[in-house]
Amino acid sequence: MALRKHRWAASGVAILLLQSAVAGAIAGWPAEVRAQSGERRFSIPAGGLGEALVAFAQQSGMQVGYLPSVARGRSVRGFAGTAPPETALRRLLAGTGITYTLRGNAVSLSTGPDPVETGQTADATALAPIVIHGEDGYFGPVTGFMAENSLSATKTGVPIAKTPQTVSVVTRGQIDSQGARTISEALRYTSGVLTGTAGTQTRFDSVYVRGFGGFASASNFSDYLDGMRLLWPGRIAPQIESWGVERLEVLHGPASVLYGQSSPGGLVNAYSKRPRFEDSGSVELGAGSHDHLQAAFDFGGALDAEETWAYRLVGLGRKANAQTDFYEDQRIYLAPSFTYQPDDGTRFTLLGSYTRDPAASDMATWPAFGTVIRNPVVDIQREWFDGNANYNAFRREQANIGYEFEHEFSQAVKLSHKLRYQNTQAAIRQVTPYGYLEGSDHILDLGSIGFDFDYWGISSDTNLQFEFDTGALAHHALIGIDTQHLDNVRHHGRGGWTELDLLNRDYFQNFPHPVLDTRLRQRTSQIGLYAQDHVEWGDFSFLGGIRHDYARTREHYDYLYDGTSEDTDQRDRKTTWRAGAVYNGPNGLSPFASYATSFEPAIGADFNGKLFKPTTGEQYEIGLRFQPPGTDLNFTVSAFDLTRQNVSTPDPLHHFFSIQTGEIRSRGLKFEAKASLDTNWNLVANYAYWDTEVTKDTNAAKVGKRPVAVPVHTASLWLDYGFDSGNLEGFGLGGGVRYVGPSYGDDANTLKVPGFALVDVSARYDFGARNPDLKGLQWSLNITNLFDKTYIAACADRDSCYFGQGRSIYTSLKYSW
Repeated sequence: MALRKHRWAASGVAILLLQSAVAGAIAGWPAEVRAQSGERRFSIPAGGLGEALVAFAQQSGMQVGYLPSVARGRSVRGFAGTAPPETALRRLLAGTGITYTLRGNAVSLSTGPDPVETGQTADATALAPIVIHGEDGYFGPVTGFMAENSLSATKTGVPIAKTPQTVSVVTRGQIDSQGARTISEALRYTSGVLTGTAGTQTRFDSVYVRGFGGFASASNFSDYLDGMRLLWPGRIAPQIESWGVERLEVLHGPASVLYGQSSPGGLVNAYSKRPRFEDSGSVELGAGSHDHLQAAFDFGGALDAEETWAYRLVGLGRKANAQTDFYEDQRIYLAPSFTYQPDDGTRFTLLGSYTRDPAASDMATWPAFGTVIRNPVVDIQREWFDGNANYNAFRREQANIGYEFEHEFSQAVKLSHKLRYQNTQAAIRQVTPYGYLEGSDHILDLGSIGFDFDYWGISSDTNLQFEFDTGALAHHALIGIDTQHLDNVRHHGRGGWTELDLLNRDYFQNFPHPVLDTRLRQRTSQIGLYAQDHVEWGDFSFLGGIRHDYARTREHYDYLYDGTSEDTDQRDRKTTWRAGAVYNGPNGLSPFASYATSFEPAIGADFNGKLFKPTTGEQYEIGLRFQPPGTDLNFTVSAFDLTRQNVSTPDPLHHFFSIQTGEIRSRGLKFEAKASLDTNWNLVANYAYWDTEVTKDTNAAKVGKRPVAVPVHTASLWLDYGFDSGNLEGFGLGGGVRYVGPSYGDDANTLKVPGFALVDVSARYDFGARNPDLKGLQWSLNITNLFDKTYIAACADRDSCYFGQGRSIYTSLKYSW
């Protein structure tokens, strides 16, 4: 699918390029552009070795350990430039007579032959009484499971320890270790996040964050990529390919100050794999359950000797069947990117991706009677198809192209600007059960729908970062403007009804197909102005931000079946803000507290024609982080009180109309522990408690009840160990358990869906560990739901329950260089 030409896109690009040009004309101005990918930017002055090692750890993101006697009395010539961390370390230690052992993200130093002269880089004995911790790049790769920085929380790369809001990061290492093949799967071991409620479907990545999302809100799809939302009009969300992702960041709670309209529960932001100036690559072949076949590649490096140009090319092809009969899962994905870096203070990266899904499995929908509740006549099986094999179909093509530009004007100011254009075309043909026929316990009533979508959007974000001091206060301030525009054309219709006898299933019945007799032309736009200041005063950090948004939605309906039409034009504006504080104690304890608000435009009007106000949210949160000094071990516990207001509820006086009197409250606790111990152990442990309740509604029966599909308790534990010596050298083993507590499947809370616990395991072997000729070759095996437990993931109502994924086995052979 080629990217289409649009007047709006051309004018949007011109306007935003003009923004960059105007900002770039401001002379005399940030601070360090933090490292990305495997390359890091170093500026280590000549001087004592101890001071130089502290600077190296901070700038490389690595852990450096050594005996005091190693650094005593030694000095270095320093090093400045862009290079992989090991190259920078080698040059820094040249002539000192010190060797190093490099294992993962840890470096141990000892005295011995010069590593440059001898070429020996990994023969020393690991000694680490003194340990220096650096920072990971704010969206670069991280060794192990634990990241110390997040760009999503502040847009400035402030360390997580200094951020007064709960943030979770899923690294590429964790994604690979757990064998996650979708964003939803990658989030399964993240505290405060629930995925998989929509069963085994692979079309979208639907998530709950702090009790909001999934069936209750279309805004909680995983659709933030590289700090900007992938725009979509509802029903057909774009999907982010997990193979092209370097890391996932979850911001728990309202995020409107930096991102505009968003769910009060939080957001999931994925960061793309980016070019590196270090040559590298990998090719992977895999196979698994349901005839799953997959091939993927990822390679890149510098394009010129001066290392000003770099590239990366990521791709994947997949063909598989699904757990449900007649469904398939097919994908072609290609993501090229280029970086131009003429100097240390300027970087331009072009990012593109194309995804084609000829088919993707949907969620098989079944009534509670026969799944959650025993039906003595028929026992519904999880592999049964719920549609019509002659009609059910799905296809989607999506293309994105955009860029990111950063420029340092001085030691005090940095400009960041990004823009992305997207185009998606999709079609759905679906036959769906609507419960049993009246008086029957084995014949389902089926209805059919059809949708054709063609939508494009353009989004941008431009900001300036300032670093300055006012007395004892150190400021990292941010001011910016972001814009979104979405243009959507949709044809849809509902059609003939048919039946499905579960005792004699016929999936090839003839029935009148829907006529796509309704056309919607929808245009939405938003512009937001925001400002933020992160202030450090001794061991205290304070964060404050404010934003004002202007949003507009225009809709034009053509009802082709009778020649009528309808127009709406809705404008909204909203101010949101947040404030918080953190104390970073010397013992590794960091208590924090924050308050934040959010908004989402609500489209429509009440019976009197009054347009709906935006749905709003507010959160109070307190928490405590603990990272024992000198360790890659982090604990976070937080408590929150989150309320969503102006929720649309049915108007009791006027049928088919709604009024905004609803309110939902979510209170809870979240615990998360992550550890990367030595180079062998990785640990993730999570627990979340959600006390969610409908506090206001026009239906009195719903007040005091829990929203559907939201459990009270969720917990998970994953442990990974790699052998680096002995007969098992090269082997790695991992295993985990996930628990999701009981939930309700109806508004009145009379249908209780049982909870479930699932076990996942993994194994891997590095052939090069004991045979240098096979360096880079690795085999892996991942099994989810090891004991093949049959369970209902969730119910949206009594006619819509979804089976969870059964045992799934996937094995792959990967070669990296």
